[in-house]
Amino acid sequence: MNKRITSLLLITAILISGCNTNVTNSDQIESHSSDMTFITAVSEPETTTTETEKQLFEYNPHPYVSFLSGEIPQDYWDSFNNLSDALRKGESTFKCSSEEAYKWCTYWGTLYILMPAASLMISGESNDGTTPFENGTGRIYYQMPAEDFVTRQAEFEKAVMDIINSCVEQDDTDFEKCFKLYDYIESNFTYEDYGVNGNDDSCYYTMMNKRGLCAQLGACYAHLLLQCGVEAISVGCFDPSISHSWTYMIIDGKAYHSDPTWALKSEYHTDGLYLYYFLMDDSRRNESCPVKDLQSLILPNYYESKSNVDFAATDTSLSFPQRAIFDSLDEDNKTVHYHVTEEPEELKYK
Repeated sequence: MNKRITSLLLITAILISGCNTNVTNSDQIESHSSDMTFITAVSEPETTTTETEKQLFEYNPHPYVSFLSGEIPQDYWDSFNNLSDALRKGESTFKCSSEEAYKWCTYWGTLYILMPAASLMISGESNDGTTPFENGTGRIYYQMPAEDFVTRQAEFEKAVMDIINSCVEQDDTDFEKCFKLYDYIESNFTYEDYGVNGNDDSCYYTMMNKRGLCAQLGACYAHLLLQCGVEAISVGCFDPSISHSWTYMIIDGKAYHSDPTWALKSEYHTDGLYLYYFLMDDSRRNESCPVKDLQSLILPNYYESKSNVDFAATDTSLSFPQRAIFDSLDEDNKTVHYHVTEEPEELKYK
């Protein structure tokens, strides 16, 4: 399903529209008498607003995945935050805790998940004879003019926030955020193989053009979730017999697999949203991708078996039956309405 990504894996050992304010003016009027001038303030009656202005999400340049804290030290995350801040300004160096942290921060796979616009656009390998890391400072080797990268990053951030703010509310539960963004991707993104219209294999390309393969779709969904406060990463299984990628997330302390590729409306030529691949447990995930040793680019050692991370997902309380099609979302009563046959059914969530 992902030939080029699979090739990259063999080389590097890993890879992975829209949804559902009080103004008081005062003028100064000049009034005259025979011997003096008075300035009188005249105000219009105050009005009250009947609608609360929507609070928009803002791009978070410091994403964090706490369930990976045992595998990725805090100083790595702090160093990455410094790199992110430097990249957004087009700077050439950043403070970094160690050479190991530097390699993790500048690795294209880490950037692929956490800062997609920078993946393959910067390098941690010297191209001018300078030392990449020394004395707590890491160098940034841009693969494009630094000022052009700043523009690229700003455009990416705007695209991400436009998507999130078109369908997600600040007071949404994690389930609602996951559901609304899943619906957005299924409704607006399409599956596209490499070589079509000269596209590339980056999460950045897929987010900007809404077209891509499973690895990019899974990474885009994870990045959108991270940006609205849901912990998520893209994971995959790669084996001579199968290669596929999707998104792993945590909701209310419970883990789930969601596959944004296998429910694309464009693939089914339908307006209905299929829910079977949303918030799956391990048994359902293994029906279609049985490889046990999952992988993620963000892991320093790539493979689940070589890390302290367990990508298990055992909860089935939010699973939908096969051929379930979404009807409506009742946020007041925390209910998803759907149907399999003609009879309406519902699922309660928190």
